[in-house]
Amino acid sequence: MTAPPSKDIVARLNEVVQSLESNVQVTAVCGRRVATELLQMARLNLLCDIHEISDAELRAFADELERQQLGRKDSIVHLAERRRVHGSRG
Repeated sequence: MTAPPSKDIVARLNEVVQSLESNVQVTAVCGRRVATELLQMARLNLLCDIHEISDAELRAFADELERQQLGRKDSIVHLAERRRVHGSRG
């Protein structure tokens, strides 16, 4: 990551982020999946720069979200199996 951006640069970058958000909506509605994903990645990159979030911090956050999501899936699978075995709803 580069040096922290000045307030003027942050304001300008926030305008770009807003523009990207609008463009993401347009490309999504038009079914342009790859373009949508690329615009979302650009938006995320700018937001990380604005808020001084390092690649390592972002990766740690994503890993934690994934870990939590996997934990939820395991809980749902366990509940479904318990219902199947015991024939109950809880």
